[in-house]
Amino acid sequence: RLDLREREELIRRLRAELEYLRAGEEARARAAADSILESLFGDLASPVAQLLVQAHVLAGGGELKAGDVVLVGRQFLTALEDHGLTVLGRVGEEALYDESVHQPLDGAGIAPGTRVAVRFPGVGFRGRVLRKAVVQVLQIP
Repeated sequence: RLDLREREELIRRLRAELEYLRAGEEARARAAADSILESLFGDLASPVAQLLVQAHVLAGGGELKAGDVVLVGRQFLTALEDHGLTVLGRVGEEALYDESVHQPLDGAGIAPGTRVAVRFPGVGFRGRVLRKAVVQVLQIP
């Protein structure tokens, strides 16, 4: 009986230690994720503030130069790319059709290797495709 009680006490202690370690690991993972998000949001703070000012100017009847809006968009995109976002294709870019990163504009099937033009860029993150680039078959004159 004594041996059985000792084993039960050992199991209880090991379970408590395992729970303590799990809680510590979860806290470390949350802290790491929070740190990454804080860095991302810090990099996005300036373009977000500029975008809000631009929206205020437009709401008040003011005018904006298209180039100023595009500049803020580029700053926003650069910050996201610095944190792992990948743009898949550029508008007008020609490529060979690859169904893993391309989606046909008209929904029709396209044979792999067909020459296509990007109409809407796709988006990836850390090697994963989040949104495929929308493409159209190039018309050969």
